[in-house]
Amino acid sequence: MAIDAAPNCTTFEEDLTGALGDLRGRLGEAIGSIGLAPGEPQEIARRLGISRNLTWKVSKVVCSEDVFEATQHMPGEEGIEILLNALGDAGVEAARIDAVRATTRRFDAVVETHSGDRATLDLMLDGMGGSAASRLEQSRKQAFRGNSGVWGIQARARMTSLIVAPTRGDTEHVDLALLGGMFDIRRLRPHVTWPIFYPMAYHDDGTPVASAVEEPLDDTVQDKAGPHLLREFCTETMPEIRARKAGERLVYEFGPGPVGNTGAFSMVFGSLTPGQVSRRQTPEDAFGESTTRITMPTGAVQFDLLLHRDLAFGEPEAAVIGRVAVPNGADDFHDIPIAEQPRELSGRPPMLGSALIPRYEAIVQRAMDRCGWSVGEFRVYRLQMQYPPMHSVVRMRFGLEPA
Repeated sequence: MAIDAAPNCTTFEEDLTGALGDLRGRLGEAIGSIGLAPGEPQEIARRLGISRNLTWKVSKVVCSEDVFEATQHMPGEEGIEILLNALGDAGVEAARIDAVRATTRRFDAVVETHSGDRATLDLMLDGMGGSAASRLEQSRKQAFRGNSGVWGIQARARMTSLIVAPTRGDTEHVDLALLGGMFDIRRLRPHVTWPIFYPMAYHDDGTPVASAVEEPLDDTVQDKAGPHLLREFCTETMPEIRARKAGERLVYEFGPGPVGNTGAFSMVFGSLTPGQVSRRQTPEDAFGESTTRITMPTGAVQFDLLLHRDLAFGEPEAAVIGRVAVPNGADDFHDIPIAEQPRELSGRPPMLGSALIPRYEAIVQRAMDRCGWSVGEFRVYRLQMQYPPMHSVVRMRFGLEPA
C-alpha cells in the first residue's frame, strides 16, 4: 500500500506569504503614519527609544525582497509588543496598532499549523530561502558545531583538485592527477582516530573501475600501496597515517594525538592514474565525475577541476548528495538543496591563489612538474562551499567527448 507522506509545500508557502504580506503592510503603514521610513532602523530606534536590534529586525521584515529571509527576522511576541507600545506612545492611531496585532496573530496561526513553533519554522525556511548563497546556511553551520562536539574532531578546510589531461600518444584516454588535503584538523577530545581519505575510480552507476591503478604523485614514496602523502605540504605535527582494507578499497586513517591547537595538523595527498580512463562517452559512462566525501565536520571545502584545453568536455556542474543508510538494502541517496556552482578562474594561466588553502599554487605546481604539464594549458573551475554537510558527497560532473 502506498502512503503519501509528502507535505503540501504549496499550501505552506501560500499561507506564509499571505500572512507575512499582510503583516508587512500593516507594520509599514503604522511606522510610516508618524513620518518614519521602515528602511531606516536607526532613526526608528532613536525616535521611539527602543533597541536598535529590534528595529533592525522590523526593518528586515518590512523591507526584505525575500519572503523567507523576512520571516526569519520576525521578532518574537515580546518584541512586537515593545514596538507596538512605543508606536502608540509616539502617536500611531489605535486602529493601526490593532491591525498589526491582528495580522501578527494570523502569522502565529500559520506557524502553529505548519511547523508547531518558530524554531522548527526557521529550519524549514533555511532550506527554502530564495537566496542561493544562503540556502541551508544556518543549518549547515549549526550542524558543523554540533557534529564537532559529538564526534570530538573538526577540520577548518577540505581540498580536492582533479587534473585531467590527454594521455600522450593516445587519443582515447586521459591521465588523472588527484590532489586531496585536510587543513587544521583538531581533536576536541583525546584518543580520537579518524578515516581520512579513500579514493576510487568508478562508472556512472557507482561500480568501481577495476583497471584503474593509482600511483603516488611523489615517486620517492617507498610503499606504493600506502598513503600517497606529499610530505613537503604536511605539517610536522601530523600523526601516523595508516592504510587498512575496507572491502575492495583502501581507507587511510590517522591515529590518536593531543587535543586542541597544540595537536592541530594538516595533510596533503597526491596520486596519478595514467592512461586508464576513457575520454569518450561509452554505454557505461556519459560523464566524467569526481567527488569529495565529507567524512568529518568541516568548515569549508574547495573543489577545483582542471581540464586540459585540448579536451572537448562539457561545462562542469556541482551537486551535494546526502547518503542515508537503509536497513537490509543499498544506501539511499538524496540531493541536498545547496546551490553553489563552480566558476571558471580568470587569467591565462589561471590565477590559482586561495585564501582558504595555504600554499595552494605550490601544491598544484607539484603535480604539474611531476606530469610535465603547465597550468596555462588548463581551464580551471573552482567550487567553494561553507560548512558542507557531514556524510555528504560533493560532486563535480562534466560531459565526456562523444564517441
